[in-house]
Amino acid sequence: MCDVFATFLPCTRGLTPCFAADDDYDATDAFQANRWLDSCAMQLVLRTDVNPPLTPADPWKAAGTLPATGVGLTAASQAALQNLLLSGAGGSGAPAIEYPPGFDSSSVFLARVLIAATKGVAGQAPTPDFSKVSIDNNSRLFVYPGALLARLAGIGSGAES
Repeated sequence: MCDVFATFLPCTRGLTPCFAADDDYDATDAFQANRWLDSCAMQLVLRTDVNPPLTPADPWKAAGTLPATGVGLTAASQAALQNLLLSGAGGSGAPAIEYPPGFDSSSVFLARVLIAATKGVAGQAPTPDFSKVSIDNNSRLFVYPGALLARLAGIGSGAES
């Protein structure tokens, strides 16, 4: 089992002139780190946990957050959903569970890769079977615009003319 993460890699090489900030408006040495080389890295993390954690928890699955699937919207649930979308306070603040111990929690979980393998004998490494690879690409969390959610729920988003 491997997890794929995207991680930000800052690169503060060199200095470049910039506008002075804060209280140093008359500074003659206004420089900041050159951020042109900032990048991101894709990391494939082998999960060696005894009981690997689940994929990211969906904060919108909290009870009472959204109407049940397939249930028509009533005026009351439509108003509650509209207030939820407008407040931007939906979902729970549950801690992220997808990170291995000691891993950078600012990384973004992208996918879980399962590779079938047979157990090695007497301390030997497992033998992978690359013909049986499963990629769970739908477990990552997605951010949907509020206007899209409102339109899917049949609520006007305010952007209609």
